[in-house]
Amino acid sequence: MLLPSLGYGQELTTSAYPSEDELYEALLRNEITYEEFNDIRDLLERGVDSLSQHLWDIIPNLSPFANLPVSRTTLLVNEQATPFRNKSIAQRHIDYKHTYQTQIVDEPVSKYISSLRVDLSRNWSALVTTKREFSGRERLMRRYVAFHNKEGLLREMIVGSFSRRLGLGSVVGYRGKLLNYSDRLGRETILFPDYGGSNGLFLKLVKDNLRIDMLSSVQRDANHSLTTHAVQIMHQTKQTKVYLIGAINKVDRRATSLSFDNSALAVGSSYNYSNGKFWFESSWQFDNRLDPVALIIEGRHNLKNAEILYAGWVYGDSYVDLSGDSKAGNMTRRLDLENVDLRYSNKRTGVEGGMVKTVLEPVSGWQVVTSAVISSLNKDTINGQLLTAIVRKISPQWSIRLDHLNKTRHRADDNVNVDDVNRRTRFETKYSSGNSVIRAYIAYLTASGKDDRLAFFIRWHIKTASLGKIDVWSNMARLNAREGMINYWYVYIDNSQRINSSMSTGVKVSHRYNRRSSDKHLTTVTLELRVTL
Repeated sequence: MLLPSLGYGQELTTSAYPSEDELYEALLRNEITYEEFNDIRDLLERGVDSLSQHLWDIIPNLSPFANLPVSRTTLLVNEQATPFRNKSIAQRHIDYKHTYQTQIVDEPVSKYISSLRVDLSRNWSALVTTKREFSGRERLMRRYVAFHNKEGLLREMIVGSFSRRLGLGSVVGYRGKLLNYSDRLGRETILFPDYGGSNGLFLKLVKDNLRIDMLSSVQRDANHSLTTHAVQIMHQTKQTKVYLIGAINKVDRRATSLSFDNSALAVGSSYNYSNGKFWFESSWQFDNRLDPVALIIEGRHNLKNAEILYAGWVYGDSYVDLSGDSKAGNMTRRLDLENVDLRYSNKRTGVEGGMVKTVLEPVSGWQVVTSAVISSLNKDTINGQLLTAIVRKISPQWSIRLDHLNKTRHRADDNVNVDDVNRRTRFETKYSSGNSVIRAYIAYLTASGKDDRLAFFIRWHIKTASLGKIDVWSNMARLNAREGMINYWYVYIDNSQRINSSMSTGVKVSHRYNRRSSDKHLTTVTLELRVTL
């Protein structure tokens, strides 16, 4: 088992990721893990819509704050959330998007992602997404046929790739990738795409105050398969929801007859009151006996000049993390299902913790924002995060922000206490006027065992009548404060234009300087075409 690391559970950050490129830059700077990179990249490609609000939990700093309709929000949260909001175009029956990217090196390599969404009728739609990496791996990412209806018994049916959370997700939700994927287009990737959600069938039935959700999912790679069947029965009114969830997971070792079976049961309820909402869920898993394995609470409370959002979680040592996506701490470790020889990533088993965020508006034009996350594992590892910010709206165009982010990991190892501390203090200013938006900041960063660093960032986004949308980004993320030496600098210029009512194009040129890389300088060109009919 590997030592826990700062994972993505409920992660706090002041960074924004406009595209996969900037997400990858964060990975290179060790701001996110590889697992986090994969899951967030999925969401950049698919977007978050009204039926998948639970996916905000995966994106750093946006859980549970981006999806609350009455929530007081901040400029930072809006910028962080914008790239992930579903980008489908209303009143269009066909939406095709193709993005091609090449690196300017001695032996050029390229990758692409291509997505086609078709509205077959008023209630039916279909989607397919394919992708090829720089490495040459090419596969299907998602495909589905979906039915949606606001009336009648059958409200939703999806065949193919989908993500739905039942209750608060301690039993079923967006788990993230548990198994590998086929690295070439063919029958295997068509049947089992490279997607971190479910793969199979989902049904939602509604009759008066009764709602039933059912799903079946099958995923597999060359060595293992995972089968999940689940049902949720809910009684709902305008003020309350009460539900029962049952699920069965089975992991098979394909080369043998060995398997691992895991069944789960959950009960939960939510209550809406005049100033907020409270939600709780408790679940049990079957392994020769019925063990209580999880308790999750979540809610918000509105005051006259403030809003409080909170969540808490307790997972038992016997919790098996195969299909859930409920809130958890920022800890990721590897565990083994020994009887089927599967090592998998886990961020819930044995973890306890909570989070709270307050948005206070003491007087007009001022915001005081505080976010805190704490999580512990086996009492000897504690991860804590605290983000505080003061935001001042100087005028309709100008705002300034001062924030401080502190991340601490405490670990007791062989009677020796080890503390890793990372701190980041920023001063930011933002100007917005008509078609032009400029955001810039200077940051001072410290980390245990490393030299202090400075960071300088500026982004300018402008809309023009003749040249379309222009986005300029410069992030000097690592300037050694002691030596005055630039270690990392990433810049890009992005231009997108609408050719006519049905077609738009985009061109992006980026350049990365990384002093510690074998390829210190790397230039990438991205071309994009979108057609809507």
